[in-house]
Amino acid sequence: MTTKSSNKNENPLYISRRSRRGVYVFVLCCLALVYAPRVLLFMNQSDDAILTTEEITYFHETHKNTVERKSKEYKSKGSKYKVPPEKFDPATYSAAQWMNLGLSEKQANVVVKFASRGIKNEEQLKQIFVIPDQLFSLIKDSVIYTLPKVYEKTEKEITKNEIILLELNTATADDLEKLKGIGPYLASKIVNFRTQLGGFNQLEQLVEVYKFPPELIETIGKFLKLDPSMIRKININSATTEELNSHPYLNWNQANSIVKIRQQKVKFTSLEQLKESVLIDEKTYKKILPYVTL
Repeated sequence: MTTKSSNKNENPLYISRRSRRGVYVFVLCCLALVYAPRVLLFMNQSDDAILTTEEITYFHETHKNTVERKSKEYKSKGSKYKVPPEKFDPATYSAAQWMNLGLSEKQANVVVKFASRGIKNEEQLKQIFVIPDQLFSLIKDSVIYTLPKVYEKTEKEITKNEIILLELNTATADDLEKLKGIGPYLASKIVNFRTQLGGFNQLEQLVEVYKFPPELIETIGKFLKLDPSMIRKININSATTEELNSHPYLNWNQANSIVKIRQQKVKFTSLEQLKESVLIDEKTYKKILPYVTL
């Protein structure tokens, strides 16, 4: 017995049973301190603490916007340029409001002049040379850009789709422009040719107008009507050579031959007597017939 007690005292690594129990208790207490909060937190979790995807996204967006706003405010501190108090349309911003953001009066007036035409995108805003880069970086996310105007048809274009039966022999150039495919140039050419003719006898005569597209007759024909009684006719018993020659269907020699035949006959008694001129063939006779009278 004495020997065993002596060995315990001689072994420096010997731990008594009582000491070992103390160590075990100490270790258990430490573990309890470390893990007890985690266990309690896990046990106390409820469904209300779970965030949805939308809530997480909203949180991140809000946080991002807050960070950006604070960043801008931080940048603007110590600078004469300021962040706009709210979103704005440059086209409606006054010079005074631009000056509140830090521009000089001269710069503000230049911006107002450019912006009044409408700013469609960020690139156009950046092209306004008097806006410094520092101010541009502060306002670019607050700008409401002008949307392109929706094209609205003019009254003239709407009428092109609504016009019904335009009298070709009395229509003005403005009236003719309302027809699809007829512009100011072609409308004036039609009126000029009609005046020289004395009026149109057939729609097909439109192809004789300078630069008139033949296929256009089919497009506009359903909107036109013709009254041949409105044609201005030439009296072959009194017309001079010059008057006859002014008609598009007669040249000088043909006009002169008509006058010569009339002088021989004293006067024409029939329109068919025009064919007695060797210069007036059947084709010319039929073309000129609606435009002459006795």
